[in-house]
Amino acid sequence: LKDPVKAVVLGCTHYVFLRPTLAAFLPGSVQLVDGNLGTARQLQAQLMQHDLLRDTEPAAPGGRTIRFASTAPGDAIPRRMEAWFARALALAGAACISQTGTVQ
Repeated sequence: LKDPVKAVVLGCTHYVFLRPTLAAFLPGSVQLVDGNLGTARQLQAQLMQHDLLRDTEPAAPGGRTIRFASTAPGDAIPRRMEAWFARALALAGAACISQTGTVQ
């Protein structure tokens, strides 16, 4: 690049998982900009608009269910998303129940 980098925009929702690595790699003067809050707010607005937002706890025993899906063929991408989600929960000190029902 001709000029020094002042900021890096984490332009996809899963890039937040790379934040610690990027922060360690980039000079301290480079700002990391995360747009996930805006994405989450837009998702909430769309779910509300289409009456898809659940406002009560699910009746299923064991709590909430999260399903990972992708338009790519096979289950490799959803399994990778599940692993990333489990890692994020672990970093936050939470637990994740995998598709096999085990707590990670």
